[in-house]
Amino acid sequence: MMMEIWNSVKERTHIPGKTIVFSLLFVLFFFPQGIVSGNDAGDLFVAYLKIFAFFALAFCYLSLIVRKQIFNYVLGAYCGLYLALLCSGMIHNEVYEVMVFFARHALPAMGLMLLTEIGIYYDPRRLIETGAGTLSFLCILNAVLMLVYPEGVGYVPIYGRVNFLETDNGMTCYYFAAFCFIGLRRILYRKRFLWVDLAFLVSFIYSQFHVFCGLGILSFVMLSGVLLYVFYRRGAFTDSGKHTNVSFWMIYVVIMIGQLWIILGNFWTSFLTNLAEQIFGKGESFQVRRMIWQGALEQIAESPLLGKGPAAIALIYKIEWYSHNGFLDVALKSGLIGLTFCIVSHCLAIAKLKKAADRMLAVFVYGCLLVLFMIAFLEGPFLQGKYIFMFVIAYRIAYLNDKSCQNNSAWKDPLVEKMTARLMRREDKEQA
Repeated sequence: MMMEIWNSVKERTHIPGKTIVFSLLFVLFFFPQGIVSGNDAGDLFVAYLKIFAFFALAFCYLSLIVRKQIFNYVLGAYCGLYLALLCSGMIHNEVYEVMVFFARHALPAMGLMLLTEIGIYYDPRRLIETGAGTLSFLCILNAVLMLVYPEGVGYVPIYGRVNFLETDNGMTCYYFAAFCFIGLRRILYRKRFLWVDLAFLVSFIYSQFHVFCGLGILSFVMLSGVLLYVFYRRGAFTDSGKHTNVSFWMIYVVIMIGQLWIILGNFWTSFLTNLAEQIFGKGESFQVRRMIWQGALEQIAESPLLGKGPAAIALIYKIEWYSHNGFLDVALKSGLIGLTFCIVSHCLAIAKLKKAADRMLAVFVYGCLLVLFMIAFLEGPFLQGKYIFMFVIAYRIAYLNDKSCQNNSAWKDPLVEKMTARLMRREDKEQA
């Protein structure tokens, strides 16, 4: 019965099955965490759907590892990071708090990364085009709700308490993801921008200036600059030869050192507070972040190796699940062990970008990662799937094309292939 309904929908709409599945999964994983208040059944139902989707994708990816000997080491690094988080949470937090974090944050984040990896393997073009279309629609819908209900979409009486794209800073991750997918689609598969891209751009400008989110405005300016630079210099990127990423390595190191210097030192505090106040009128907001950074550093000093668990910042201030800095947030929750896995995942993604045959595509992804690392100065993006899916795209950038990668032998990982062959030989010996 279900198969007949499925086939009937595909025949009438002429929409392939993978497009429907990708769209539904994108909507699910980008669905706001707190769309229904408290412990309402609707909120729990969404969380259960995300958990179910994660395990389904994990099973699918494990079957690919076994059958095809493929493996994404960025996913492996994040598995190590979340394992460190789990161990730290079991030591320092209540079991309920750890379960809430994994149900609402960790599993959906890994689920979105798995969706990106599996989608690139089976049909990269459909994944990117579906991601661009679905996320554009969500962002445009958010702008329409803000226009109709200017006092805030949190007052729209749908499913109890709707906060469609969460807070003003929470909106940034949705627009960041949509901007990245739209850029990838334009570079790889489309000769022109679509009318929906223009509508998305207008919604981006309206929503960010409506709430006057400093982080959102800065990310919009930087992403627009990246896209304009890529297309202005497209003639220089026609050469598909080798290119170096030494400059980006230097930028990455400078970003880490700069953030550490600002967090630890007092020299920049007054200057940045005045700057935030004069430009965005949010000097007080920066001072609050500064207070959270100091509290996080004190907690890290108490348990530097494993951190204080996923509920650490919530236990300190009762207001947030992250410490408003990407590197600091990971160090606070999972210690130096988790931070090491996090930095390794960044290094793996950056190193793979060197192998991209399309230099225009590589420069755009470099730019997206640069914006992500800049966002990490004031937010905690490294544990949010709505940001970190870009590391998977960067790692698999060589396979973003029109064709399915299922028959591409380059996907096979030598280490996994050797381990599989060793297990097969061991089984043969045991049977003999």
